[in-house]
Amino acid sequence: MEQEKVVAAEVASVEALQATIDRIQADIDDSELKAPRDGRMQYRVAQPGEVLNPGWDRLESAGCRRRA
Repeated sequence: MEQEKVVAAEVASVEALQATIDRIQADIDDSELKAPRDGRMQYRVAQPGEVLNPGWDRLESAGCRRRA
């Protein structure tokens, strides 16, 4: 009975750590900027470290062409 409690506690600990890893990975994935098409950057609308709302422009592009 005592061993079952220890195993259950260890399983809960592993699950909690996996949830933390998943949350951190989601934060990393959400912080990556991806260009919708190829082109050159004309100027930066926001500066590094600045917090923006989702959907706001971060960069202004010039001479863009759509990706195939």
